[in-house]
This record gives sequence, C-alpha cells and structure tokens, in this order.
Amino acid sequence: MKKALIVTAVVAGIGILGLQQASANWGQGGFGPGFCGGPESGYTQGGPGFSQLSAEDQAKADNFLEETQGLRKEILMKQSERLALMQSDNPDPDRAAKLAGDIFDLRTTIQDKAEGAGVTRNNDNFSGGPGRGYMHNGRGYGY
Repeated sequence: MKKALIVTAVVAGIGILGLQQASANWGQGGFGPGFCGGPESGYTQGGPGFSQLSAEDQAKADNFLEETQGLRKEILMKQSERLALMQSDNPDPDRAAKLAGDIFDLRTTIQDKAEGAGVTRNNDNFSGGPGRGYMHNGRGYGY
C-alpha cells in the first residue's frame, strides 16, 4: 500500500510539473519580438514609429534604403560566406579576417551614407527607440 501511494504521488508530481511547463508562456512562441519589436511595436517599418515621419523624412528614408540596397546585400552575402567558412572542417583564419574587415568597411560606408542622407538615429525623427527585446517586455538577450 505504501509503495502504491509513493508511486502515485511521484507520478502526480511529475504530471503537475509537466503541465506547468507546458502551459508556461503559452501562446508567446519562439523568442518573442526581439530587438526591433513586432509590426505593432512602432519600432519597425510599418509600425506607428515610422508612420509619424513627414513626407520629406519618409522620402529620405526610402531613398537611403534604395541607395544602400546593394551594400546591404553584399553584407549579407559576406556574412553568409564567413559563417560557412567558420563552420567548415578547416576554416582559413586569413580569409575569415578579410571577410570580417570587408563587413566592417561596408557597415561604415552605410553609416556614412546614413549621416549624409540625414537618417541617423541621432535625428529625432528616426530614433524609434530600443524595441521590445531585452528589458523591454520581450524575451530578449540570454533567454
């Protein structure tokens, strides 16, 4: 009788813990909206943060995005190449360093173009905020 009672208690305890884990954060899914938030957060294009731009500022942003599309594509391609290189059986450190330098230079070029176009985060019209990631109600860094 004691064994049956102990087994029942253990099974019930494991069941309750499993149910608690299964229902914890139910419906939130994945890692949450992350650094930039979701479309409703106002910190991404399409949210209220960007819909508050004047027609002139929106044109600046659109021109900047169109002008830097090739650079952003090149960054993505180099990041993918670097990732594949680093995950290979015998990564070439010189090639990885060159790719990292190229990515840094491309990012610097984009930042310079952003300043020239007047669409930097230092401009009050383009400072959407940090988003809902780490410490802003979303699951973020380290979760």
